[in-house]
Amino acid sequence: MIKYKLVVFILLIVAGCLLADNVEFQQFIHEMLQQNSDYQQAVSRFYQEKALSGIDNSVNWFDINLSYQQYDNDYTRTQTLSHLEDSDVNEKDRRWRVELERQFFPKDFDNTADDINYKMNLMRYDQELQLAYFYGCSDLFDDLTDWYEAAQKIDILQKRLDILYQQNELLEELDLENLIDPETMIALLEEIEDREDEMYDLKEVYNEHFNKYGNSLNAFFDQFQLYIQQHHAADTLQFSQDIMLHLNKLNAETRKISHSIKWRYSYLFLPEVNLTLSYNWRKTKQNWDITENSGENEMIGHQDEEYPEGKIEVSLPFNLIGNNSSKLSLLKSFEYELDYRYRELQQDWNLFRLERITFYQEAKLELKRKTRLYDLYRRDLQLQQTKFEEEPTLLGDNPTLKLNKKAIQTDEAELDMKLAEMKYYKEIFLMNCFEEETK
Repeated sequence: MIKYKLVVFILLIVAGCLLADNVEFQQFIHEMLQQNSDYQQAVSRFYQEKALSGIDNSVNWFDINLSYQQYDNDYTRTQTLSHLEDSDVNEKDRRWRVELERQFFPKDFDNTADDINYKMNLMRYDQELQLAYFYGCSDLFDDLTDWYEAAQKIDILQKRLDILYQQNELLEELDLENLIDPETMIALLEEIEDREDEMYDLKEVYNEHFNKYGNSLNAFFDQFQLYIQQHHAADTLQFSQDIMLHLNKLNAETRKISHSIKWRYSYLFLPEVNLTLSYNWRKTKQNWDITENSGENEMIGHQDEEYPEGKIEVSLPFNLIGNNSSKLSLLKSFEYELDYRYRELQQDWNLFRLERITFYQEAKLELKRKTRLYDLYRRDLQLQQTKFEEEPTLLGDNPTLKLNKKAIQTDEAELDMKLAEMKYYKEIFLMNCFEEETK
């Protein structure tokens, strides 16, 4: 029992370490994606639309208005009935008001159009953001592969050039003695020129990626190698099921928007209603200086009021028929747009699934083939080395040169195998990452 618990404990520790490494690698990928303009544009577009939608929804509730009004009024009042009366009045008035306003069934349909557009755009931008992340990861892995390929080929090509330079020196010596055919010299010099041009192109690719990512490429490569050691295959069936979950989510969001559009038909012909509810406070103070038949008097008055108030306005456009027919056309156009947007998004998910599974299968087959070729080259090199050690003349006139060429061919085969391995595990990472994001 103690041994069983110990084994379980060790497995939990190992699983925790692997999970931590995976999370760290994904965070590293996410940081490097900050330099991907397409992904950053997708992020910015989605969150801007989400913020605008939130602002629009917030103003569709009741508007709350708080107001305060104050005025001081001095005026003179003269009244003649049975006697003459003059009054100098100083009046101070204070008013407070809390008001709720709401508009129902607006005749301009702006809120309806904005709301439906926001919902469709958010559905579309959300999916574009998810796909942009994985396509950005794919591009990042491709850049890493190109950088690594360029770096390794530069080393291999330099070895080839060293051999060609040695051959050229030998041929130049033979040419001084007129022991070599000029065509042989021409062919060798042209090959040297082609290889030097190839070296220039490889260095250009290397510098381009290094300027873009800097030393992050080395760290990325180290992290990727750890990932390769920890993962061995992808579950294509689970990946397809995850795609189906996203398609089901897309169906649900589309139905929700469709119901929202159909709900608008129910109040299409209703008049616009403006509702106002308020509560009011008023305090009024008056000082009266009264002159009556040469006599002076003073009077002070206070008036406090507190009352609720409500108002409903009903408004119809003068061109009622044109207004309603245009609303009807707008809702039908939204239904049409929602239909083709849904089909586009559905096709994007299906294309993503097809691409990833196809690329995974192709990469798996290519890795198997490249591994077999590397094994054959390595075995052939071992045979040539054995011959060279036993009897160098078995390799021809220049055994060392031929053995070096064979070693370079083996290095190229090994590089092709590593590149195929990187492509293979790129697809594994994308599928596994997609599974984790889906969960």
